[in-house]
Amino acid sequence: MDNFTELLSSRSRLFHLKPINVETYLSESLSSYIARLAEAHCMTTGELIAKEMTPILKKPYLTNIAANGGTRFYENASMLNGIGNAARDFVEALEELTLCSDLHHLTMMPLSNVIPDRNLCRNKKAWCPFCLKEWKDNNQTIYEPLLWSLQAVSVCIDHGALLQEYCRSCNQTMPILERRSKPGHCSKCGCWLGTTVSDVSIINSDELCYKIAQEIAKTIAEFPTISIDIKPNAISNFIESCINHTTGGNIAEYSRILCKPKPTVWGWVKGKNLPPIESLAHICKISGVSVMDLFSREPLVFKEVFVNRPSSDENQKQERRKLDKEFLQQQLNDILSDVENTPLSLKETARRLDVDTKILKSYYPELCEVIIQKNRDYQRQQAEERLDLAKKEITQTVLGRL
Repeated sequence: MDNFTELLSSRSRLFHLKPINVETYLSESLSSYIARLAEAHCMTTGELIAKEMTPILKKPYLTNIAANGGTRFYENASMLNGIGNAARDFVEALEELTLCSDLHHLTMMPLSNVIPDRNLCRNKKAWCPFCLKEWKDNNQTIYEPLLWSLQAVSVCIDHGALLQEYCRSCNQTMPILERRSKPGHCSKCGCWLGTTVSDVSIINSDELCYKIAQEIAKTIAEFPTISIDIKPNAISNFIESCINHTTGGNIAEYSRILCKPKPTVWGWVKGKNLPPIESLAHICKISGVSVMDLFSREPLVFKEVFVNRPSSDENQKQERRKLDKEFLQQQLNDILSDVENTPLSLKETARRLDVDTKILKSYYPELCEVIIQKNRDYQRQQAEERLDLAKKEITQTVLGRL
């Protein structure tokens, strides 16, 4: 009898579901794991969270949502893949329910002392349709990598395709996690997201956004090897060493190479703030090191990297800035003339161009106003279409009951 009791106590309440591709750059995200776990139990994601996780988490806001409905939690579900308390709480709850260990590797928690939580994870789901199609064609498990959930990652490093954010069927975005979430499918209309089309933008591997995605991917693959805590001054010392190696300690010159304001970089060096993950990845690319070097006890070893340093001649500096402005203006015009893809917000435009929105507004106020208005018109049109669709569905429902 004692053996039987011991056997029962060692069993997990939920399936001992193994995460996918841990120790690789395509490691599964925690939000994807939750959706797959629900599917394995023939439950919706909402039912799993309400019936199994809420009693363990004992969070009043989750209890209220489970009892009365609501969307506030799901609208902010991106925090599950981040580095904050929500990620930690859900990891602990899932480890208790499944008896799986090290589920924190499905979040950005291994870098919790290295990067800030602000703007780390994207609020809306993003995916590579080519990856989804390949996995389905090869009868592989469909899931969503942690890499896709990060704001700093806008491109698939396997296919060079820009990550998609709008369902091709209903043209809606969707939260990272929702009551009816199912990996590889739209949580709004249920359609498959792995449909490849010819108008998906392909990014050259020389582009900065591609290189940043590569560095972040390489870091995620190494999460299971991180075993030491970062000291408070480790980040500032790391960045200062990179600046000393690349520009001989010239913060102003390094800031120009990094395309960041000098006060921002100075704040990182002095330990006032932590650099966002995309900036940390960019620093590593410029200086020929890796994010994982932060966790090494060995001295930094810099690889030779070609860096476009600003010329010491002031006239050449001015000419370079002029050329940069012309290049940015051309990029903005290209974005505005793109009629095939969804109009971008100014914030997303600035992120893709790797510049601050303040810089764009300062140099190109008229173009920025056009971008803002174009996106605003698009959002209004989408809202009207959704409203019309809802009216039609209500009308059909009412007529069907007459």
